[in-house]
Amino acid sequence: MKKLWIMISVLFCLFYTSDVYAKSYTADYTTVQYGTVEGLKSLEINAITQTKDGYIWTGSYSGLYQFDGIKFSSVLQEEGIYNVMSLYSDDKDNLWVGTNDQGLVRYNTVTKDVDIYSMEDGLNSNSVRCICEDGNGNIYIGTSGLLSKVTEDGQVLTFEQFRKITYVRSLVCSEEGVLAGVTNSGVLFFIKDDELIVEESFDLEDGVYFTAVCVMPNGNFLVGTSANEVYSYNLKENSLTLYGNVGELVDINDILYDEEENGYFICTDNGLGYIDINKNFLDMSQTFFDTAVNNVMKDYQGNVWFVSNKQGVCKFCENPFTDIFALAGLSERVVNAIANYDGNLYFACDDGLVAVDGKTYKREHLEELKQFENVRVRDVMVDSRQRMWVSTYGPDGLVCINQDGTSKNYNETTANTMGGRFRFTKELSDGTILAGSSIGLTFIKNDEVVATIGRRGW
Repeated sequence: MKKLWIMISVLFCLFYTSDVYAKSYTADYTTVQYGTVEGLKSLEINAITQTKDGYIWTGSYSGLYQFDGIKFSSVLQEEGIYNVMSLYSDDKDNLWVGTNDQGLVRYNTVTKDVDIYSMEDGLNSNSVRCICEDGNGNIYIGTSGLLSKVTEDGQVLTFEQFRKITYVRSLVCSEEGVLAGVTNSGVLFFIKDDELIVEESFDLEDGVYFTAVCVMPNGNFLVGTSANEVYSYNLKENSLTLYGNVGELVDINDILYDEEENGYFICTDNGLGYIDINKNFLDMSQTFFDTAVNNVMKDYQGNVWFVSNKQGVCKFCENPFTDIFALAGLSERVVNAIANYDGNLYFACDDGLVAVDGKTYKREHLEELKQFENVRVRDVMVDSRQRMWVSTYGPDGLVCINQDGTSKNYNETTANTMGGRFRFTKELSDGTILAGSSIGLTFIKNDEVVATIGRRGW
C-alpha cells in the first residue's frame, strides 16, 4: 500500500500540481517525532525556539537541549541549568532560558557567555514561565510572582505597581510597543509605556477563562480560552469579538501567527491544530502526539515544531508530495489506476471509481459514477476520442463513458467479450481498444467487439 501512495504522490507532483487550494498542514506535510532515541532524556518538553545560527533548542525538566539536524544534545548542564520552562531567542545571538527554580539565563550562542538573573539581581521570582521582547531590546519576564524585565543595559526591574498581575503564563509584545499577557488566573492585560491600560477577565461564559495571547497582523490580539474558542481583542475599541473555534480541542496553551499562510497554529491540552485565513479549523493532532501540547514555532525552512510535556517533539515538514485524498476528505484506500479526464482526476479503487476536481482537489459526486459503488475497479483509461474506459470486476464488466455522460457496457452477456473481470485497457494505433480480462483479450473497434483471444472456462 505504501508503494501505491508513493507512486500516486509522484504522479501528482509531476503532472497535477495546483496553486488553487491553500496549503494544508496535513495533506502537504509529513510528521517526524523526536524522543529519547534522538537524545532527549525525557519526553516532558516545555518549550522550543530557534536561534539566529539555525539551531533548534528545546527546554525540559531535564535541562536545555540543542538539535543539530540529527539528534538532541544537552547544553549548559555544567552550569547547573535544569528545569527549563520557557525559551526566547533575540536578534543579538542570545538565547534566553526561563527555569523553574534558577531564574533567567542569557546564553550567547556566539561567545558562549552565560549570565544568570535571579532574585538576588532583582527578579521577582526564580520561577520563569514566559519571555518576550519589545522593540527597544527590553526583555519581559513572566514569573510565578510579579512581572519583571531586563533592560537593554542589563538592569533587572520588577513592576511592583501591578500587584494583581501575577504568574503570567503567556506574554507577547506588538510592533506598537504594547505588552499583552495572560495570567494563570485567566486575567488578560495590556501594558503600554509601563502603564497598565487594560485588565480584563473573561465574562461571556461561566467557568471559561483566558489562557493565551498572540499578536495579529492587523494590530489586534488573538486570545485563547480554556474552552475551544478564540477571540480577537481590539485594543483601540476595547472590544472582544469571537474569531473562531478549534473544534473538539480545549484549553489553549499557545498561539503562533503563520506569516506565510496568514493563519494561526494552536496548541492545546488535547491536541494541536491550525486556523486558516478563512477561519476554518484544521485538526493536526497525531495518534502519537495529541496530549499536553504547550508550545509551537516555525523554523527558517518552514518546518513547524510542536512540543508536549508528555510526548516529546513533533515536527511537520513540508512534503514534495501532495496527499490528494486528504484534501478531498477521502479515507485511505488502495488505488489501482489514475486518469485525468474532463478537468477531473479519476481514481480506480477496490471499492469504486472516485472523482476529484483537478484544480481544487474537492471530491466530485457524479451521477455516472454511482454504478461503480462498492465495485472493484482495476483500471481507468482515456482514449483519443475522449472516452473513459473503466475496467471492473463487477457485473457491468468493461464500461465506456462518453463526454455527455452516457455509457456502454461490454461483458460476456451484452457483447460476448472474453471474460467479464477486466483488468486493463489500451488503445492501439488504429483506435482499436484492447481490453484484458482474467481469461483473455477482447478487441473493440467502432464500439463493437471484433475479436477475442483466450479460452473460456479458465
